[in-house]
Amino acid sequence: MTEQQKVGKTATTELDEIARTQKLDMVVGFEGEPNVVPTPKPNEIWYHGRRGDVLFKEGRPAFFARSSDDARFFSEERGEGVPNIISRTLDIKNPARARNLDSAIKETGATEQDVLANSPYSGENFIDYLYVPKVVARLKEMGFDGYVGGDVVGQMDIQIAVPFDVAQIKVGKMYNGWENYETWVVSLWLGNEEATCALQQELLEQAQNGEVLMGFNEEETIRLTLADLLKEWVKDNSPLADTSRWSIACRCTRCGSGLFGMYSDLLGVGIDEVNWWEIADDIIANSVTVNTSKR
Repeated sequence: MTEQQKVGKTATTELDEIARTQKLDMVVGFEGEPNVVPTPKPNEIWYHGRRGDVLFKEGRPAFFARSSDDARFFSEERGEGVPNIISRTLDIKNPARARNLDSAIKETGATEQDVLANSPYSGENFIDYLYVPKVVARLKEMGFDGYVGGDVVGQMDIQIAVPFDVAQIKVGKMYNGWENYETWVVSLWLGNEEATCALQQELLEQAQNGEVLMGFNEEETIRLTLADLLKEWVKDNSPLADTSRWSIACRCTRCGSGLFGMYSDLLGVGIDEVNWWEIADDIIANSVTVNTSKR
């Protein structure tokens, strides 16, 4: 091989490596020009899911998902006890990306054995190396205060953020004792009328009478099922559910342009922000007829 060929091969290898790490930095599933998962914004809510009590420990990575639906997977698969999702804001100003994590792994000589020694994972997932203290220490030395990137969990493409210090995890927005305004307002309306109060009881009884979900105990099944039933009922009874009714009505009186999509998107975002588990917990706690020994 000539010197020119060697140089050409090295350049190609470097370009391949850059392309690989750029792809890891991208929003997973994105088709088009290279992009990166956005850095957490001030006051943006991120979600952490796991079973049991959520305790963040210094030196232990805390993984957050950008959406509550993505965090639900972790709440059902990680830890022990009742599935739990919490919301927090993250003070990450200079996140490392996949290419930086890749460099830190190589520079520290971290291996899959290091991942196994510091986590319940094998290291097959590139992100698992964030459990290795020397890798995170190297990233901090490089000036980074967290990690942001894409990840594939099960069949889902998700966006994740990992702050490097517990102090960066801030309590999310609260409203009248509820996780956020959206959760409070749904709970308020569902408990404000005799008909919807009766509906809550009906859905609770339906959840109690269902089959126990695989991998969950009876109490957990009731909680999860009730949360899903509440969300399904609210979405099915949306005033925008009948598109034929609103396709003409939702038009700007000034210019005649269609506004249905705008209203639908806004309503959809609001519903996605609701913590249905918190509402389910409240209904169960305040019900006088809850009977978890029914089956």
